[in-house]
Amino acid sequence: MNGRALTGRAAAALLCLLIVAGCAGPALRKEAAPGEAVSGKAPSGDAAAVEEAAAGAGAPQPGELTGPPEAAEEVEGEVVGEEVIEAEPRRPPEAASDDAAAVGEPEEEVSQEEVIGFFLKGAFKRLDDDPAAARRIYQKVISMAPANWLAHYNLGMLMMWEGELEGARRELLLALENARRPPSDIYAALGMVHLRLGMTEEAIRYFDDGLGVERSPAMLMNAANAYQEAGRLEEALRNYRKVEAVDPEFRGLDYNLGMLLFRMGHYDGALHRFEQALERDEAPRRTLLLLKARTLLKLGEPAAALQILQRLADDGEDKAAIYRNMGIIYELYMGDMERAARNYELYLAAAGEDDPEVGRWLRLVRARLERAGGGEGPP
Repeated sequence: MNGRALTGRAAAALLCLLIVAGCAGPALRKEAAPGEAVSGKAPSGDAAAVEEAAAGAGAPQPGELTGPPEAAEEVEGEVVGEEVIEAEPRRPPEAASDDAAAVGEPEEEVSQEEVIGFFLKGAFKRLDDDPAAARRIYQKVISMAPANWLAHYNLGMLMMWEGELEGARRELLLALENARRPPSDIYAALGMVHLRLGMTEEAIRYFDDGLGVERSPAMLMNAANAYQEAGRLEEALRNYRKVEAVDPEFRGLDYNLGMLLFRMGHYDGALHRFEQALERDEAPRRTLLLLKARTLLKLGEPAAALQILQRLADDGEDKAAIYRNMGIIYELYMGDMERAARNYELYLAAAGEDDPEVGRWLRLVRARLERAGGGEGPP
């Protein structure tokens, strides 16, 4: 290092990516006829992992579950925090028969068969190709049977997927109010929507209520995520450990636990978890490699961090952000002004636009090289 206190650029070392992986929430449910198992279906793209480069990203996308709201410690403070992986709750194997029977009460002036027909023949068939039509059908069912908790639940899930969080919250609360024996899905969905609304304590309460119905790894994982979001780190750690006790290979556990351990300053443990997540393909490889490099920097291994960044640059994805961070590490952690200047130059060329701040860094590095008689670095 060059002897300066680590402030500004050196207050952090790597721009991390924002990630959302897994399902947006519990699966949709359909009404069950007597003896029929309940199945669920989510919009086709819902379970896909979403990756966004942190350089220039600033904050999570609207409606996405955010991770710890601390300022990033690694480069420039450009990232507000990283996202945790939501667990996909297990689909309930069957619906409660008394709730199913409640659909067709005489005062609703609609038979149970008609309401079930709306679910099976209408909304479920249109979820993938026409969610707007599915929404209209659920709304029609609710207009005929306002106490149908399944219709409120499924409509609430659709609204949450489409980012209408207040509407989703309203429908899910109606589902909870009208279900005679609320399944864990409702509590899980309410926990998720409250997290996305920034209401972390309410989210924790719903996840804890859900654990009273079913202590599944998915519910424990989402409760742990909520505790981490609320800054209740020891409670988050306890819940992640409970997930591990039940299913040590539960998807997302290593990634989320690595994020928590990093936040708690347990960098050796965080590094191990990120390496495990890489082996299990729990998140996009680039995201995990950036997290690994960030952790190595915290462990005082900038050369190892640079090796990872160089591999990412060679892969050719978002080279500008990689070059920028490599320049920072070479300048402030390695004291190598020539390589710092070269990487700042590569960043400016790859970015394709003027960046006054990095341009100023480059001029300062070149001035140091000239004073040292080292020229301006390699061509």
